[in-house]
Amino acid sequence: MMHYDQPEFYKFGEDSILLSKFISEHIEKGIAKDALGLEIGTGCGVISLELLSLRPSLQIVAIEKQKEFLPYIKSNQERLQKELGEINFSFSHQKLEELKSSHKFD
Repeated sequence: MMHYDQPEFYKFGEDSILLSKFISEHIEKGIAKDALGLEIGTGCGVISLELLSLRPSLQIVAIEKQKEFLPYIKSNQERLQKELGEINFSFSHQKLEELKSSHKFD
């Protein structure tokens, strides 16, 4: 697990790491290795970025409605990219109702 920047008002728990591992194991069992995932309410990006550290071929789109998280998501993404190289991760500040995408998520 990598070190994650996070705001003082929010601390992620071990459940975020466990969820990433759980998803990774299920990808191994049959979901396309290059699947396109959507994370709603990404916080500081822990779940998506942990999953990408385990499955770098995935593509993940993350959205977060609280703008306070955006600098943390960005710094965590940059840290993982230094470790792995380019990753297929994008994030935006928006509500789910505002999401407009031509993509079908897996």
